[in-house]
Amino acid sequence: MKNFLHKYPGLLLAGCLLMLSLVVMGQDSTLSVRKDADLQLLFPVASGNNQQQLVDFLVAKIQHYLTALTRENVGQKRVDEAFQIMYVVNEFEQIADIISKILAERARTWLDSGADFSTQGKMEPKEFYQHIMNQLDRSMEVFKDLNLERAREMKTKYKKYRLLAMEFEMQHYRRLQDPTSVSQQSSETHLELITMLRNMAGHATNIARIFLNQFEKEKT
Repeated sequence: MKNFLHKYPGLLLAGCLLMLSLVVMGQDSTLSVRKDADLQLLFPVASGNNQQQLVDFLVAKIQHYLTALTRENVGQKRVDEAFQIMYVVNEFEQIADIISKILAERARTWLDSGADFSTQGKMEPKEFYQHIMNQLDRSMEVFKDLNLERAREMKTKYKKYRLLAMEFEMQHYRRLQDPTSVSQQSSETHLELITMLRNMAGHATNIARIFLNQFEKEKT
């Protein structure tokens, strides 16, 4: 399966890569919590709104171009390629929505509540966050370079991340058995963070799946 992206106008690819970069790499500069420096990687703040608007703008322009392209007499292979690009864009848009809408709102709720995390309750989402950021980096590499080996690695990693999320959730429920634990205060936020991060990893892994599925299709 050859990398087909060179066939498309440079402006389209630049728009795609800018949008992916905003989602993948832009988060490190927009994730912070004022209340506790140990939690600075857990929540997006309002400054990410401008990035979300730019992502939405780029998605709309890319969708318009690819839709117009598929209406031309370009052949089934070109239509399949356009679908793959749009699939990637949609998955990253859903990741951006999780960050800018769901997690941002949870950040405001938690900050207003005055609740706190246990030491382990802080470490688990931070560790999981780093795993998910690595998965997002891999998904961008798969898209840019059509790296099928990396795509297969992503599927394997995602299985491990799902199990890790379950383990973190189980450990959290065990902590809740202690009535004096501060985990009681932040239970809902902790579980929702793990769930949202796992969902982000799922969207990133879907990018690997679409290219692997197309590769298997072309082999038959």
